[in-house]
Amino acid sequence: FRMLVHAPNITVNNFTVTLGNGGAGGDAETTTGCKPGAATGGKGGNPGNFKMIADQKFEITGAFNVFTGNGGAGGSATAYGKDGGPGEDGGDATATGGVGADNVKKLSIAGTVAGTASVTFDSVWGGVGGLAKAKPGKGGDGQGCGKHGGKGGDATATGGQGGKAELTLTGGAGRTPTVDDAGGDGGDATATAAVGGNGGACGPEGPGGNGGKGGDATAKPGKGGTGTTRNGADGAKTDETGGN
Repeated sequence: FRMLVHAPNITVNNFTVTLGNGGAGGDAETTTGCKPGAATGGKGGNPGNFKMIADQKFEITGAFNVFTGNGGAGGSATAYGKDGGPGEDGGDATATGGVGADNVKKLSIAGTVAGTASVTFDSVWGGVGGLAKAKPGKGGDGQGCGKHGGKGGDATATGGQGGKAELTLTGGAGRTPTVDDAGGDGGDATATAAVGGNGGACGPEGPGGNGGKGGDATAKPGKGGTGTTRNGADGAKTDETGGN
């Protein structure tokens, strides 16, 4: 969204503009019947912006305060894999958190604008990355002599990247005293692989089945976004457990 002001002459005196925050990306979650299961969170929305055009004269005679709005958060993602039937492998699960929106702004001045030193900008914040959680399906048990258990599903979770925060000023514009241009935090990642199925039981007439292999787990937290004042924190690896 952009606020647009267009007039023959513009005079700004003790005026505050508060730009809107970007909307959060949508969350994504699969059902438990997917083979494989894959979920990706939506990207965060960009914060608002503004443009002011004077055909003849543009002057700033008093304070002009701008609050920049925040980058939208990335949506969370939760993926489930289907449990295997008798002797079947469990479904894999892949979850990818949404990317936090960048908040990159630049004050551009074309022509002659008097009083730009009275313009003050607040902090800019990038959006946080979305969380990711992967929970695959367990392997199915073998049924009867020599019937092997199914493999447990693999779990892959990738947290969303945090958004960048950056502001470039021209014309002598300034900042608020407590400015904090911070990148968004990265999203956490949780990957819990599934267990393999049990081997089939058998009596004296033959061998029992082998148990299925447990699934593999890969958890990759999102990186924090870069910021002029400070970078966002990297996400946490909250679980990365392989299946038994």
